[in-house]
Amino acid sequence: MDQADPEAARYLALGQRNAEAIELFERFCGNVRVEVMGGRGMLEAATGLPIAHRAFRCAYASGTVAYSMHLDDAAVEFYEQHCRGCGDRVRSGLLGDNIATLADARRAARDARAEREAAETAEKQRQQEERAARRTRRRASEPYQSVAQLARVDRLDAPGGAPDPADVEWLVRTASLGPEIISEAAAVELVELAQDRQVPWATREAAQAVLVPLTAVGRVPETTAAQIALASLAEGAGTQAGKLLVTAAKATRAESITSQVARSAVELAGHTARGDSGGPSRP
Repeated sequence: MDQADPEAARYLALGQRNAEAIELFERFCGNVRVEVMGGRGMLEAATGLPIAHRAFRCAYASGTVAYSMHLDDAAVEFYEQHCRGCGDRVRSGLLGDNIATLADARRAARDARAEREAAETAEKQRQQEERAARRTRRRASEPYQSVAQLARVDRLDAPGGAPDPADVEWLVRTASLGPEIISEAAAVELVELAQDRQVPWATREAAQAVLVPLTAVGRVPETTAAQIALASLAEGAGTQAGKLLVTAAKATRAESITSQVARSAVELAGHTARGDSGGPSRP
């Protein structure tokens, strides 16, 4: 056995974790046993570590029992399905952490993660509502044409969903064929959406797509467009950010091209060479 072999080292580490999981159950209950499913491999035979597929069994556990090579996960799953609150538990008398300790820790971590995600979702919704309220206030003092454009921009930033392609197409086509028609209020809102890192990636890409033709005719300053493109490319290979950077190339300083921006540009070039559709690629 070559312990320097990365594959062997990976299985040895797995076997050590599995042995710890088995010990955790042994400390918890005398009813539970571990059953090998299939044959043992040469590495297990040489080390004595539990590497082969195994399943936890108990006379009081009904239903299908899954088997796995990853016994820490299998042990927690078995505990949650069959052991939590079981009245037939036979305490082993062994001291120290047991499978209940691991399961409780994982449950607490899962609950904490769910709380964080719920808080993040609520905060994103609050921010989106603030942006929508700002656009509503702006529309109150705008002429009809600008109000209609702001309504399109507002739909780009719809809560919980990607922009409607029809709205993106309308704004891009209008900005390309008649950039003077795009109101100053709509242009300002598009810039805000394109550069706000709290805005979803797909919405920023949609706003940047409209800024490309507006920048080309001077409706958006190239320095502003370059800053937006560089910030987005520092996050990932966004197709529209790449186009915006090319459009604002004269305002792009060499020292502003970070290694991440360069990697994103190379990735975009690869997409173009392969004829990819050019969807955003996030790190």
